[in-house]
Amino acid sequence: MNRVIVVLLILIINLTTSLKQAQASIINGSFETGDLTGWTASPAGLVSVVSSYDTFTPVHGNFFALLEAGADTGVYTTLSQTFSANAGDTILGWAFFQANDYMPYDDDAYVRIVQGNLILFSSSVSAVGDYGFTPWTFFAYTFPSSGTFTIEAGVRNVEDNDLSSVLGLDYVRLVAAPEPSSLAAFSLAVTAFAGYVGWRRCRDRSREE
Repeated sequence: MNRVIVVLLILIINLTTSLKQAQASIINGSFETGDLTGWTASPAGLVSVVSSYDTFTPVHGNFFALLEAGADTGVYTTLSQTFSANAGDTILGWAFFQANDYMPYDDDAYVRIVQGNLILFSSSVSAVGDYGFTPWTFFAYTFPSSGTFTIEAGVRNVEDNDLSSVLGLDYVRLVAAPEPSSLAAFSLAVTAFAGYVGWRRCRDRSREE
């Protein structure tokens, strides 16, 4: 009968793993290719993949994307990727902003979902102070409906095009909502395991009596 326990435990573990690791597709979200594969940068010369910047190191893996302002006064340097998501899918990631300028030159940065202008992360010189910075900051958004979406990060110089501020982006991923069939199978496996444990306890007690 111990084999029954082993089989049920394996089933529960496998289903739990599949639920946690079910992922939709964001290409090269941790930039571990060492380049911008899967992403669109504009202007390309102001976006790079780095292993460190100042005091910042990657959140995940060995690399992250670094966007530098400097395209022109008031013009964002951007990095974007278009993807499909189902209702209930969640996009996750990390970003930081470092102000390499001072007020009144209020450089700013953002990470957003273009459709609906949903802001996932934002900061500016006025928010962090002269030459200030944020830590790596986690962001997440769950899509209420299915569709095609674009995640976009941007940073710009304000008032002049000197002392360019930067934006870091790392570990962007899209975690898929569990399929109802997977949830049902998981629930059945847990129920079966609990029932079997209960039956064993009752049987053991009756033997002791």
